[in-house]
Amino acid sequence: MLRGAVIGGLGGLAFALFMANGSHTPGVAAYDTAGQIGSLLKLIDLSVPAFAGIGLAGARRTWNGQEAIYQSLLRAGGRVPDQKPVLTTRERGPMIAVVVTVGVMAGLIGALLWAANTGRL
Repeated sequence: MLRGAVIGGLGGLAFALFMANGSHTPGVAAYDTAGQIGSLLKLIDLSVPAFAGIGLAGARRTWNGQEAIYQSLLRAGGRVPDQKPVLTTRERGPMIAVVVTVGVMAGLIGALLWAANTGRL
């Protein structure tokens, strides 16, 4: 659950930074650096706990569901295997496809951010 809260908190930080990037808060003059920093800190202060709470709730719900399935399998007579199963390349195919897709998406998002920051978009 802590991992879910940390990931959610990092998402909240990214959200706050994206929301504050290039925008000026109404009522804060463009040259008022302290006011802009205060507005950014206020945005971070609101978004990080909210996103961390969402991450915590999602992780807790997932863990509770998986634990209930595990306990019902044990009650039904299932047992924990003695050793880890050996997977073939064919069985690892979906995992490989997901890793490649995530890599391509991360590269495209990075290229988009680079282009936006260098003015080539």
